[in-house]
Amino acid sequence: MLNRLVRDRIFAPADHVRILMIKSCRNEEELKRVIEYLNGITANGVFGFTLYSFNTLLLQLGKFGLVTLAQNVYTQLLSSGVKPSLLTLNTMINIFCKEGKVQEAMNRNLDKAFEVFDWMVKDGCDPNSVTYSTLINALCNEGSIGEAMNMLGRND
Repeated sequence: MLNRLVRDRIFAPADHVRILMIKSCRNEEELKRVIEYLNGITANGVFGFTLYSFNTLLLQLGKFGLVTLAQNVYTQLLSSGVKPSLLTLNTMINIFCKEGKVQEAMNRNLDKAFEVFDWMVKDGCDPNSVTYSTLINALCNEGSIGEAMNMLGRND
């Protein structure tokens, strides 16, 4: 169905189908298969990802702890010219902060989370309570209570 919609250039319903495919994945193997399929369809550049489809994919990748794939998708988003939203940035910060199955996430890669945070502020995207809560929680879990308190002070 998706192939037919893309072939006929009916992109809004095609994007809806793409998002449903991503959301329906129950495990990382299914998600990886869907990504491989979607990359094949989007390879020609005619049917690019929307912000909503990028965000949906990043949320699912975070759900399954696929940090490296999430980084690749985030890089793809930035290079495609799609402007990341607050949800996009908070999702990436959360992915970098939470414990996952990949070594990078298990180490709670706060440096990368703070790189996203710094970029967010520099780009004029105001962090919200979710942003600060995620970072403060990660700092506390790392035992960096002083830094967490500093972040708490920035949230005022």
